[in-house]
Amino acid sequence: MASMWKRWGLVGVVLLALIVIPFLLFGDDLDAAVTPWLESASPLAFALGSIALLAADVVLPVPSSVVATAAGARLGSVLGTLVVFGGLQLGCAIAWAIGRWMGSRAIDRLVDPPAQQRARRWLGASGGLAFLAATRAVPVLSEATTLLSGSLRMPFGRFFAVTAAANAGLGFIYAGLGALSSYTHSFAVGVVGAVAPPAVAILLVKRRA
Repeated sequence: MASMWKRWGLVGVVLLALIVIPFLLFGDDLDAAVTPWLESASPLAFALGSIALLAADVVLPVPSSVVATAAGARLGSVLGTLVVFGGLQLGCAIAWAIGRWMGSRAIDRLVDPPAQQRARRWLGASGGLAFLAATRAVPVLSEATTLLSGSLRMPFGRFFAVTAAANAGLGFIYAGLGALSSYTHSFAVGVVGAVAPPAVAILLVKRRA
């Protein structure tokens, strides 16, 4: 049992390293480049760029909550929701694919088949699916769980459905609060939009764990 947990721990360290190292190396530079662009891009460029940034969050240190809230402030609640949802969902599909074709090889080497089967059963059950949905708003953990889902060969249809439902809710919340901040000219509302969803999701994940 101890050996099994050590192997899963090593898997977790590798996943977190893939996410955290780019943030430490390039986070400040990317944030400095993204923020001025958010303020000056045309509406079409802003929408397409926001989708690309949110999709790339799995491999780049993108300030996703800031981008998502800004989408609502710049594009309105309806179009902003569609943009945030599209970017987040595309990012989930990319993460699943990376995990499926790259991470699964590492899983096969580090974790024995019975342990993998137990992990797949848990991930496919109601508790695992709820955990996957709740982590969508949690920094780092959101990318790790999507990568792990692909690595464990979770059926793409089920993965896509669960993440789509969660991302639709996130898109609505982020864009709605962003649009409200623009309408009321309240910076505080924008800050709440960027901070509140991850905070609430962390509490939900903690309770589920």
